[in-house]
Amino acid sequence: MAALTTGANVGKKKNCASVGGEWECDVFGPVAVKGFPPPEVCDHDEDEDCGSDATSGSDADVTCSLVINDEITAVYVDGQDVTGSLCGGWPATLRFSSSASLFAISGYDNEGGCQYGGFAMRCTTADGTGPWHGLTADTQNWRATNWVSGSSWTQLGFDDSAWQTPSVGGEPEYGTDLVGGGDTICVEGDFYFRREVDHPTPLESPFLVTGDLTFEGMTYEAAQDNTDVFVAAVADLCGVAASAVTVEISEARRRRLAEGIVVTYTVGVATANEAQTVTSAISSSSTADVDAAISKAATDAGVEGDFDGVTTTNVGTPTTCEGSGYVAVSGRGCWSYIHMDDGWYGDRWLSGGSTSLEDCA
Repeated sequence: MAALTTGANVGKKKNCASVGGEWECDVFGPVAVKGFPPPEVCDHDEDEDCGSDATSGSDADVTCSLVINDEITAVYVDGQDVTGSLCGGWPATLRFSSSASLFAISGYDNEGGCQYGGFAMRCTTADGTGPWHGLTADTQNWRATNWVSGSSWTQLGFDDSAWQTPSVGGEPEYGTDLVGGGDTICVEGDFYFRREVDHPTPLESPFLVTGDLTFEGMTYEAAQDNTDVFVAAVADLCGVAASAVTVEISEARRRRLAEGIVVTYTVGVATANEAQTVTSAISSSSTADVDAAISKAATDAGVEGDFDGVTTTNVGTPTTCEGSGYVAVSGRGCWSYIHMDDGWYGDRWLSGGSTSLEDCA
């Protein structure tokens, strides 16, 4: 029997859920070599909170699977140290609120570089929407360095413009296999990575462009799991930021045996001219154009395999309407809104301009 202590053995972290701790874990039999995790030897409670208590309680609706080869040393969400809330080992799991805007992580590779080491992560949200859903480690959006001074790098607003773009590590299977998508990213030396996300803000007087895209070759369940891909594809086709796009997915009425879905998109823009530009862009898009946008978005998200055989069968004609100061959210009725138009909200008629949150209760 061999005793493994934190930082004392390459294989330790792949068995035991401790990160930066001092405890020991007993291993029976040979220790695995680098890159090949040994059998599970430390019990892990699958019902652990994995960070929900430490970050945001019941609002912990983001679940991330993450790994650094060789060692995670610290993890921060919006500047809060949540290292002790990681659970699992290879990969680890962390949950936090989708309202968070910053993820920062540090670690190292025992060989001090990219050939064998790297960082991989993939996140999902409970409702399948938002900037954290489908977020992965990549070389486009993350910032990296091999040295920091102090703790300011873990805070929102830190200027990381002098940091470098991470490289793709020599162990891509950490991203593709262990965490389920994305790159394995690295820098030479110690690892420090940051990723900030933007949250959509309601437009004061939006114009809303709405339309339908129909696909076959994908189930409703698979489409729901890949909502972020459709959002990114629509944003690409329309020339807008992904934060301006929302989608709803429904099952298509089937005339053939092929499985089909309908993606109903809404694009919010500030002016009538912008709405016309979006309308023209989507109206001029062919099914082949949509296929290309979907393929690119799926590849960027590391889920291209989920879209094998998926084809666009129809690009509906978009419509434009002038918004009323808020963007309606399906299934939420009047929650979070104080000033509204007259109308039915759920099973209740509410008068616009005079409705309080108490009236909605």
